[in-house]
Amino acid sequence: MVDVLRYRPPIAMNAVDSRSAAARCCVPDGYEPLPHQVAGHQFSNGKFGMLRRRGDRSAVLKPIQKYPKGAREVEFYQRLFSSQCGPELRSLQCWVPRYYGVTDVVVGHGMAEEKQGFLLLEDQAARLHCASVLDVKIGRRCWDTEASAQKIEVELSKYPQQESLGYRISAMRVYDQTKNDYEQYSKHYGLSLDGSGVLRALRLFFWNGKEERRDVIRQILSQLHDLMAVFQTQSVAHFYSSSLLILYDGVQPASASTVRVKMIDFAHTFVLPLAKKERDENYIYGLSHFIDGLRTLL
Repeated sequence: MVDVLRYRPPIAMNAVDSRSAAARCCVPDGYEPLPHQVAGHQFSNGKFGMLRRRGDRSAVLKPIQKYPKGAREVEFYQRLFSSQCGPELRSLQCWVPRYYGVTDVVVGHGMAEEKQGFLLLEDQAARLHCASVLDVKIGRRCWDTEASAQKIEVELSKYPQQESLGYRISAMRVYDQTKNDYEQYSKHYGLSLDGSGVLRALRLFFWNGKEERRDVIRQILSQLHDLMAVFQTQSVAHFYSSSLLILYDGVQPASASTVRVKMIDFAHTFVLPLAKKERDENYIYGLSHFIDGLRTLL
């Protein structure tokens, strides 16, 4: 394990050279790419991707990004699961995957070896037989308060509809009972959707090849209403470019144990000083509109 408070990404992460690129293409011995990852970087496209240890479904390993984004995400998890966590921030604990710390993993082989830091997080699909997975970016804006004018312009051009819609579909995979297989929908699919297309995509996420899983929609809405109640009162943390990870079991009836809603991706999350506390209206706007969108499916 690595000291969370002092953790910084290894120097090799910041170097873009043939050695680093070679290491990124190699899945470490004893590990495998996370099979139900739908969004974010993956080993298949030449970047560090999410992993799990072979034969171990209890935890996933998420690559720690370059400083300062990676350090910010580690610090958020460390604060949230610290025994000194205040009551407002602690109200978010149950909405975040359980945090087990950080670790270094040697990736690559021979001369191309390098260390990569990973977050150790609870695997949300561990107890699901056939997990359908949806990643949804929440909020009108995906840039944080430290973003440059260039970064803001890039984010605005990426998906202009998000400013009014309040969320966007990043990616998803859907279990089809008739095929006993999964349909995958990438980030390019998500970015291609207009307002009505987003609703069609959500309906597609709940179609299992035989029926629309309205029982799942109702269970998700119940959990989202509980999450909204937390955001109506918490004013210590603001989330930018954070996602909701939504999973359900494609072969089991909907319940609190077979439908999961978790907040993920905290590289742009800021815990505010007490003197500057205020509600996260950006997140509330996105969450409210996402709830409204799901309601139209019933």
